[in-house]
Amino acid sequence: MITDYNYRIESGQNKEWKFNVKWITVTGVILLQFAIIVYMLSPPAVSKPDAVKINKVDNEKTVKEFKFYYLLPKAIEAVVPEHEVIARSREDYIGKGRNKLYSLQAGSFKNINQANKLRQTMTSLGLTTQLEIHQKGVTTWHRVVVSALSIQNVKEKKALLRKYNIDALVTESTSDKI
Repeated sequence: MITDYNYRIESGQNKEWKFNVKWITVTGVILLQFAIIVYMLSPPAVSKPDAVKINKVDNEKTVKEFKFYYLLPKAIEAVVPEHEVIARSREDYIGKGRNKLYSLQAGSFKNINQANKLRQTMTSLGLTTQLEIHQKGVTTWHRVVVSALSIQNVKEKKALLRKYNIDALVTESTSDKI
């Protein structure tokens, strides 16, 4: 007679729970699909910002007015990148340029002595400079600026300053129009 030496486990005694990865994955995918469907069916939350005022005009036209246009100062300086200076000088050369005035900012210093030193250097190069003082919080900035230049003059003066290792920033003011 053959004897089975393996111990048999009777039902209900010492059962180990073996989780099948396949069923856990299927359950997770089903729950994820349910969540996506609920998300897709829910209406989007639309909030109307306080800064926008919509006015109805005749013939079904809608005009938006933003408050920040009125909060900005009247004279805004915009930095003009190098490639834009080249493009604008070409436009000016062929007669399609915008009649605007530009400024070159050669430096901005906290110490007025450094600003005066740069200003003297630029004066010796034949440039007419101005020293602008700007208060930002508790810090005072002294800017050395060559202003009221056409785009062709900006290109020439910037090349002169670059020759003497002075890197200048080109700015365009919206209030300066010829």
